[in-house]
Amino acid sequence: MQPAKVATPEAAAFGFAVHVRVPPPGFVPIVKVIDAELPVTVFPPASCTVTTGCWAHADAAVPPPGCVVNASFAAEPTVMLKALLVAPVSTVAILTGKCLGGATVATLQSLIILALAGLVGVPYNLVMMVELVGLLFLMAFMICALGLFLSARVKQVQSAMPLVQLTITPLMFLSGSLFPLSNLPGWLHVATTLNPMTYAVEPIRSVVFDHLDLTPAAQATFNPGITWAGWQVPVAVQIAIVVGTCLVLLGLAVARFARTE
Repeated sequence: MQPAKVATPEAAAFGFAVHVRVPPPGFVPIVKVIDAELPVTVFPPASCTVTTGCWAHADAAVPPPGCVVNASFAAEPTVMLKALLVAPVSTVAILTGKCLGGATVATLQSLIILALAGLVGVPYNLVMMVELVGLLFLMAFMICALGLFLSARVKQVQSAMPLVQLTITPLMFLSGSLFPLSNLPGWLHVATTLNPMTYAVEPIRSVVFDHLDLTPAAQATFNPGITWAGWQVPVAVQIAIVVGTCLVLLGLAVARFARTE
């Protein structure tokens, strides 16, 4: 019988090699553990042979003894967007494309609601539908630009969505989309007047009510319009305010993304 061979280095004793790679900034490690089976034969005092091995499973980033770690890295969405910003394309073009894409998707989704408009007595007028699609696209573009502006400096994508929702939800409630703007308290009237989302919702309401057969009293109650110190703001001015808000928000988003950290 031969005595058991014992390797002095600890790495040789366990038979594994660990290659550690530090992920670059903005990347998160994805750990993939490769199972290893290393048979080791020892000779106990009894007249028999015992074969042992290592068969370990692990999900953690720290490898257990006897396993080889193969690490790869995946970029977070914010890092991927920043990677686009270093492409030979201007930041204005990239962010404008994202706003146009998001507004297009939102407008296509709103077509389902427009298709059901007849169920609540809204006529299927071609001119009205075209105007509504254009106004919905403009409002969606403004919301996308606002989302880009808010999430420009967010480090984690998990924080971007709550931040955007916490900002857009109060704006929608104060825009008059859920209630008419008539007979509001003084402070609420001021809040709705200062809300840029109001100037995106009110033209949509005006286009729909212009094609409804209602009494003057009902029109005054459900479609009072927006007033500044008693002056009725025309729909064209409201649309111009929305366009200006889109340009301002997009410009602020471009400036925040272009700023180096």
